[in-house]
Amino acid sequence: MNDLDALTPFTRNTSLVNFLPVPRYLFAMRLSSTALLLYILLLDRASLSKQNGWHNREGWVYLIYPVAELARVLGKNRATVQKLLRELEGRGLVIRSHPTPGGATHYFLRVPAASAVAGEEAAFFSGPEKITPAAELEEGWLKFQWDRAQKSAPNKQRE
Repeated sequence: MNDLDALTPFTRNTSLVNFLPVPRYLFAMRLSSTALLLYILLLDRASLSKQNGWHNREGWVYLIYPVAELARVLGKNRATVQKLLRELEGRGLVIRSHPTPGGATHYFLRVPAASAVAGEEAAFFSGPEKITPAAELEEGWLKFQWDRAQKSAPNKQRE
């Protein structure tokens, strides 16, 4: 059986399952293709964190995704994944935090405010970038308060 045997035509009755949507604003960010994939994976994991109620006291959703697992999923080595995470941090899309010494890294994602508003996607394809670089983040990012009683086990994987 080859790969084509498992494919079916995309028709009006076809439903897509187990796929990763790509937010349109990412195309205006001029990210490397692998950084784009990494952000999409993190965004998918963040949706699980949101469903599971994983957030800090300010309501910012966080996710846990070990670098070794990210490297395995992307087919890259750990050093490459670290480089990609720095690229995303530099663009202001990802913030990494270590709430407890030696604990798992928590990732916070940023999305453009207009991404949730219908019809404003075009704003991301013209003019200057709309997302603030990480170096210009407000003081609030540095002052997260953590509830130590929150669980920090990895999210359940989608099947």
